[in-house]
Amino acid sequence: FASHSYFSRNMVATLTGTVDTLKSSGALKILSVASQSSTAIIKKCATAEDVSSLSPIADGLVLTLSDGSSFGGSSSALMKIAASLAPASGLLGSTDHDAAQVDSWVTYANTNFEVPVSALKAANAASTGNADASLVASIKKDMEFSISVVNCHLVPSAYMVGDKVTIADISLAIALQDAASEKLFDPSSDDEKTT
Repeated sequence: FASHSYFSRNMVATLTGTVDTLKSSGALKILSVASQSSTAIIKKCATAEDVSSLSPIADGLVLTLSDGSSFGGSSSALMKIAASLAPASGLLGSTDHDAAQVDSWVTYANTNFEVPVSALKAANAASTGNADASLVASIKKDMEFSISVVNCHLVPSAYMVGDKVTIADISLAIALQDAASEKLFDPSSDDEKTT
């Protein structure tokens, strides 16, 4: 991303979404990255049709740069674009090796936390708030293992990659917050294994 001329230090971007998507964990990831990198992002509420018209691959949110370029896709992709607006922040990693690790942890957060939480939310919506108990138990068991992997990785370090916050930390923190809000784990519990 950093090689494109439209990414500059003082870039202002607009995050467009519906009322609900602007309150989502996906929007929070993008806005957290902007805050961490001192990038100005303005939130703009729009209809779902208007969001889709900005980008054919919009997944409820679109990031538009001051030059008019619009980007849709997953919140993880938009988070990377927001981070690339301030390359000196190191949010994408300080080296190519770090950047690859950051990308792996963002994918891990998506696969192991965001997707199961989304599945549970969809199951709850389809069954008027009472998802199948075996589904919930299965997601909780998988979540416990995934949390233990993160905890083990964090034993020697405060950060997922390197020695400062990256989008991996932001992505995981928000995914875990979303999982906790769905009561898939208790963040105050000491039960998560670290060895």
